[in-house]
Amino acid sequence: SLQELKTWAVENRQIEQYLQYSDTLQGGRYAVAAEEREALLAEELAAREKEAEERRLAQADSLYGAGALEELRLMGADSLHESGAKAHYLYCQMLHDRGENARAEEETTAFIDRGSSRAYWLARHFILLADVCRAEGRKAEARGYLQGLRETYGEREDDIADRIDQALQRLE
Repeated sequence: SLQELKTWAVENRQIEQYLQYSDTLQGGRYAVAAEEREALLAEELAAREKEAEERRLAQADSLYGAGALEELRLMGADSLHESGAKAHYLYCQMLHDRGENARAEEETTAFIDRGSSRAYWLARHFILLADVCRAEGRKAEARGYLQGLRETYGEREDDIADRIDQALQRLE
């Protein structure tokens, strides 16, 4: 049946082919209605965008693992996407890893000042900023960043609360 074909097409990301096929059945008599057509195409586009973002997130990890500082910097320029915010964080983390704390602090602070809709990665930047301050001997400042983050971040289902606790333990 056409409904089973539609289900298969959605599951296998063959929406466009399904729509073309439905248009040909008995002279278009079984063509998909315009609203459903738009909804199916929007669903297909969203799935493709999600896959592309997942690839970019994995690419950020690969670049970090390869020590590709400049590539992370470039990828991190687009902080509207989660992958860009993550890449920027990894760029700053790599600077800190290399002992370039002044530059790591400058880049991290710039990201925080710009703001981001990616709350998780913004929080990770704050934790990194605290680590940079700790490495530079500014423990009171680091503690202030972490306590402020704890107060403002709220309860969420991620690992930020644990990361804050770990960072505070490193200060002791």
